[in-house]
Amino acid sequence: MNKIVLSSLTFAHLSNVIMNKKLLYGIYLHILIFVLAFTGILGKLITVSSSVLVFYRLLFGFLALAGYMFFTKKFVFIQNKKDLTKILFTGAVIGAHWICFFESIKQSTVSIGLIALSTATLFAAILEPLFFKRKFRLYELLFGLLIISGILIVFNYESGYSSGLIIGIFAAFFGALFTVLNGKFVEKYPASRITIYELFGGFVIVSAYSFLTVDDFSQFYLKTNDLAWLLFLGIVCTAIAFVGSIEVMKEISPFTVTLSFNLEPVYGIILALLFFGKEEEMSPQFYLGALIILGTIFTNAWIKGKAKH
Repeated sequence: MNKIVLSSLTFAHLSNVIMNKKLLYGIYLHILIFVLAFTGILGKLITVSSSVLVFYRLLFGFLALAGYMFFTKKFVFIQNKKDLTKILFTGAVIGAHWICFFESIKQSTVSIGLIALSTATLFAAILEPLFFKRKFRLYELLFGLLIISGILIVFNYESGYSSGLIIGIFAAFFGALFTVLNGKFVEKYPASRITIYELFGGFVIVSAYSFLTVDDFSQFYLKTNDLAWLLFLGIVCTAIAFVGSIEVMKEISPFTVTLSFNLEPVYGIILALLFFGKEEEMSPQFYLGALIILGTIFTNAWIKGKAKH
């Protein structure tokens, strides 16, 4: 009898520990999402141009992740030259994605940039069947039409930010392309190994682009505030967020993680309102368009998650 009671208590204690661990990882996941949502705020706070901003983000992110992999002895060379070239090129794609994203924010608002970025789901629905040679799914095309309708509403009622919206849509395209390309690499290599090479490839290409396009090299000089925010962006929002997103998957299902990360634009818009106030206030029609886009994204993620179970 005592053994049964002892076993029950041990099981109850173990269950409690597991539940607490999952709860902690759940809190950690949402902290990560808030950190990533904060990148939009940083796009406004950092005063250097978008290309210089991304130059430093890639530099600090690469150095931080390289340091982490060196001390944990996780760095391994990619021997296949063909794969290596493709991965380095994908780094250029993420560089283009970030430049467009931050330029979108600088030319409009954080809210506009984040909603435009949310259209990546539309581009992913088009690119995935082409890259993975599968048939187009009817519901994805219907969701694509819903996202387009949401964007048209935003575009119509926030026409003063049309350039930022268009650049943000380009950011969404590059983001979707980056995700699809990565989907092929993760079948062969660990995510950490892919990312370190992509950050390096992106840094090389963005460096060349930045040096060719800046009018004055003094633009690379950083004010104290810019340096502090860029270190936070490169180390916390890039390297640590990447490592953290892998860590949470040890306790939380990939479906839950993916669904939760769709909250990024929601958190970003809330943070933007808190930081910039009236500057970030949009028309009611903007929030209607945003609701259509975000609702479509969540429904799409939910359907995909159910299909995998």
